Amino acid sequence: MGDIGFRLMSVLAAYAVGWIVYMCAMVLTCYDGVLSLIFQPIMGAVITAVTVSAAVLVGLVFRLPCIGRLWNWRWAGVLAVGSLAMMLLGSRLGLSSTFTDPDTQDTFVGLNPTASILSYGLLIFCLANWPAPRALATRQP
Repeated sequence: MGDIGFRLMSVLAAYAVGWIVYMCAMVLTCYDGVLSLIFQPIMGAVITAVTVSAAVLVGLVFRLPCIGRLWNWRWAGVLAVGSLAMMLLGSRLGLSSTFTDPDTQDTFVGLNPTASILSYGLLIFCLANWPAPRALATRQP
């Protein structure tokens, strides 16, 4: 598999993981009946596509040799695991906000919206721009 194939697999993996994370968040935070079951997967697909596209565009900066040399699988892995940890444990670590259900007026505590959006975007960024193995990166056509 060449560099283009590896890039395509990275982008597809970022899309799949991003959609799954979006759907898990939606299942845990909102359910508005049958319409929610129809429209949330569509919205997940659209929002994930926009986020992956933005991540790929921002990741073009790694094509510059001076910056591309600094981005390796260790950085990508640490940032991806850190963003997952933030999504799973952030509200327990104090990065929380209180929300109110508009129908029942019940309040609940969840992950701060800024932390959730940033960790979601960082996870997708790391996966979409995963560094190619050295054999692919150094091979000349």
